[in-house]
Amino acid sequence: MQRIGVAWRSRPRPRSHVSRVRVRVRVRIWDATTGEVVRALEGHGGYVLSVAWSPDGKRVATGSWDYTARIWDATTGELVRALEGHGDYVESVAWSPDGRRVATASWDKTARIWDA
Repeated sequence: MQRIGVAWRSRPRPRSHVSRVRVRVRVRIWDATTGEVVRALEGHGGYVLSVAWSPDGKRVATGSWDYTARIWDATTGELVRALEGHGDYVESVAWSPDGRRVATASWDKTARIWDA
């Protein structure tokens, strides 16, 4: 089974960026206008299953088979925070509307809310 996840960011900049996951350890961010890869987010120890842009477009959250979620700086690609505590794959990540928290859902049948 091949899984692909996609998330758009259109604010706050006039250029849009697209992030995509295709069951890989790396997340790539593309410029939606040119199709050029502008950044790769690397550091998960397992396949990445989910990706979400923060409401302000400055950070990206990812969820992985390595039982973690991670928050990345979208401009630099640097890891901001690793969210550890699930006992199985992190299937889904989502930002709160104010961007202060990240929700994760895992195959361990739990959902968690984290300070971002």
